[in-house]
Amino acid sequence: MYKIAICDDENIMLDYLYNKIICIIDGHGGDHEIFKFNSGGAILDAIISKEIYFDVIFLDIEMENLSGLEVAHEICSISDKINIVFVTNRDDLVFDAINYRPFSFIRKSRVNEELELVINRLKEKYKKENEFCEIEIDKKKLKLKLKDIIYIESQGHYIFIKCMDKDYKIRGKIFDYEIKLINYEFIRVHIAYLVNVSHIRFVKYDGIYLDNDMVLPISRKKIEMTKNMHLEYVRTCVHGNN
Repeated sequence: MYKIAICDDENIMLDYLYNKIICIIDGHGGDHEIFKFNSGGAILDAIISKEIYFDVIFLDIEMENLSGLEVAHEICSISDKINIVFVTNRDDLVFDAINYRPFSFIRKSRVNEELELVINRLKEKYKKENEFCEIEIDKKKLKLKLKDIIYIESQGHYIFIKCMDKDYKIRGKIFDYEIKLINYEFIRVHIAYLVNVSHIRFVKYDGIYLDNDMVLPISRKKIEMTKNMHLEYVRTCVHGNN
């Protein structure tokens, strides 16, 4: 069962989103529960107390007392598994909000067009979360979730796989993983590095800045391609595939 939260301090918008989400999800089928919160403090209380685990939160950015960005900061410090969808009319806050790695954005002025697109993308994401990369360690096969792989590094005859919760070192060639992951959001940024675009914070001429605070080297000839791929990823997070 998917648990969905909506947080907005304007009751009219809160009820509107609630009813729209019910209509869309009921049309798709599936088991779900939807919870409404009219303040950032209320939803944080529910999360901190572990009263409810949410799969996705539709979060208004502009709220009194605690803003949506402040709430997102607290949520991210508690769990990186909750999908945040910011709901706002403030395009100027998008790049501040990107720091909290939201799943997407919905403009209040375009809720009718964008809400169903975001829900469809959430469904696709849940499918993708079951996609794995298979590796072999000590003659035992192990499946790693693609979304948990931050980067892959070539170290001589070995491959170092940096994941969110654990690291792996195995014999292999980085080229083989580049081919294996060609249809996913991985990019070869350097002769020694293959990076998951979803874990990139930003790209500079001196390196790739990742969400685990690491900085990886980038080949000069790969800078523009990597920037474009990352910008496309961010654009998709903000506006979907429109």
